[in-house]
Amino acid sequence: MDTSLTWLGRIATAPSETDWRRLVDVYAPLLHNWFARTGIPPVDREDLVQEVLVVVVARVAEFDQRGPGAFRAWLRGIVATLARKFFRDRHSSAAVD
Repeated sequence: MDTSLTWLGRIATAPSETDWRRLVDVYAPLLHNWFARTGIPPVDREDLVQEVLVVVVARVAEFDQRGPGAFRAWLRGIVATLARKFFRDRHSSAAVD
């Protein structure tokens, strides 16, 4: 599915309730799936999905549409960064215990 640049523009500037709902309805299940593939426990996935959505809202204006699939590739980069941070933080806290 291609992501509408008009919709992304609204998310960046003046999102409506419909825009927010679409963001959650379309992308939250995908994000859950990607986090599951990284091995993130189910109990932690919802928090990480919310973190991704916060990053999207905060930084979508910086997103550069480079072709089909670019938005999902951008999301995958955010997921990868947060997954690495999750495991790094978990490893660090386990070492302290």
